[in-house]
Amino acid sequence: MADWGSVWQEALAALDVEALRTTLRAALPPDGDDPGDGAEHRDADGADPLPEVVDALVAGFTEALLGGPEPAHRSYLDYVLPGAGTSSRTVAPEPKAALLMLLVLLDAGAAARARHHFGRWQAALAAAAPDERTAWACRFLADGWWFAAAFDLAPVRAAEAARVRAALLDLALPTAGSDDGNP
Repeated sequence: MADWGSVWQEALAALDVEALRTTLRAALPPDGDDPGDGAEHRDADGADPLPEVVDALVAGFTEALLGGPEPAHRSYLDYVLPGAGTSSRTVAPEPKAALLMLLVLLDAGAAARARHHFGRWQAALAAAAPDERTAWACRFLADGWWFAAAFDLAPVRAAEAARVRAALLDLALPTAGSDDGNP
């Protein structure tokens, strides 16, 4: 039987992380006033672009969670689960999610930045939810949906999304009921 830990380490070592850095550095927006200075400036200063890519990948989610009108625990669900509340999103952000997970696996700096964001989000959920159980339930229910959609691992079919969403809301927010009322 294979030692999967060793196989995993060998597979990671075989990936070309430097090529990934170069590709992602070029995709980052400029960091100054000159629209053309993004990649060139980052190349010159030698800074690892991957933590900054993590920031760019989660910026929209962070804004929706921390800057929206709904309590954070409700915003977390609304952003991820299709058809939820006042969110304008209708699908999970699959490419961004997959890229975020790849960066977390490949780079310690990107993983640290992702842990920072997830920690901020969990703190916001805990502060807004009526209790700790609700904060954790909202996060893990939404994260499971997000993960399944991101990697196409038996995600919820569109025809079933509304019913599954209602069941998840009943689990996470028992006072909401399946009518999708706000707690």
